[in-house]
Amino acid sequence: MNAGLDTTILVRIISGLPEGQAERVALRLAAIISGGGVCEVSDIAVVEAYYALQQFYGMTKAETIDHLRRLSTTPGFHFSPETSAVLQTPHLERANPGFIDRVLAAGYHSRQLVTLSCEKSFKKLPDAEVV
Repeated sequence: MNAGLDTTILVRIISGLPEGQAERVALRLAAIISGGGVCEVSDIAVVEAYYALQQFYGMTKAETIDHLRRLSTTPGFHFSPETSAVLQTPHLERANPGFIDRVLAAGYHSRQLVTLSCEKSFKKLPDAEVV
């Protein structure tokens, strides 16, 4: 069995909170993976978790990125190739444009689309145009 993970699942396995629910999540995901399944993680769930872990769980950008980076390379979890590549960006916690903007632009780039933005920092990204 394969499964798509909601943001709440990512937040539970990364934060470990609330404890009882996080334990149930960990057991369910372990069962899926040990049975040969894959846990698919959408770009939307990743960026929502990135935001939630910082805003509601007090994690820093660096901590959040580190947790997501490690999860993206954990056997049994599948992130999009674009998000996996963005997570490997050195010093991503200080990058401008930031993580969410890079995930957005990478998704468009993978579909051979130009990313339009009013943010000057987008000039640094491939196939991005500042309007």
